[in-house]
Amino acid sequence: MSKRRSFLLLSFLITASAQLSAFQWPSDPRGLAGTFALPAGDSVFKGLSFEQVETVNPFDQGRVVYKYEPDPFSPSPFTDSALLVLEHDNGFQSIYRGLPPGSVEDLPDRVSPSDYLYRGEDPLSEYCFTIRDARLGRLVNPLLLLPGLNDSVPPRLEEVLLVDSNGAEFLISPDRSVPAGVYKAFLHVEDRFSSRDDLLVMPFSVSLYNLGTLLAQRRLDSLVQRDNTIALQDGVSVEDVFNAAGYLFLGDITLNSGTASLEVVMEDFFGNESIETFSFRVLRQ
Repeated sequence: MSKRRSFLLLSFLITASAQLSAFQWPSDPRGLAGTFALPAGDSVFKGLSFEQVETVNPFDQGRVVYKYEPDPFSPSPFTDSALLVLEHDNGFQSIYRGLPPGSVEDLPDRVSPSDYLYRGEDPLSEYCFTIRDARLGRLVNPLLLLPGLNDSVPPRLEEVLLVDSNGAEFLISPDRSVPAGVYKAFLHVEDRFSSRDDLLVMPFSVSLYNLGTLLAQRRLDSLVQRDNTIALQDGVSVEDVFNAAGYLFLGDITLNSGTASLEVVMEDFFGNESIETFSFRVLRQ
């Protein structure tokens, strides 16, 4: 069983979902412009963004629990767009930000996937879609739940960067030597859809092994709020997940003198996997 399916099974068992619903994309996926967990300043993107789409539909049937229409006299934070929150029978909530004014004002208390949240003569310039697991209090990567996109392109490793306690950086290559010690491991990993080479996606999981032993792992499947900060499920703040260059921080690793054989295993949300292995010398200090 793949990691993706294992996550889905565990998620639905925990949330006591009776049966997996036929979730649908809220808009044509060809309009995807931004994806979950991509670096965005000091934080990461918390859902999916769409641009130039003709329609917006609920991703599942649900009950309207909150809607906001632009109103300069409203006690809610003022924006020039509408917002909608739907609660679904499986414990998920879906959030639609950036809808045109007037689009949610007359919605019924319950909506179905065939209802339109937006359908206009002109394409909607941009809106954001987020899924929240209300029972576990976390934001879920929508790519885990939405129908697959027949993607066959696995994630690609661009660079491995090790940073020692003094801040010295070592870009790893087969002819590189590094002193033995403890390092922070950063990886530059990219993933793209088969049909959208211009769209960057974060992988589902990245694991780092040395001589067959797991050293560090990072999963980008969900986000939680802890101590007023947004963090990954393992508790690491998103502010610490990426460095200034956008490299993904996996964790601290210890390298002993001899030959290191690092293996990076990367898997995307559609089951595509790639493995990169390289060896280099670790010098005794």
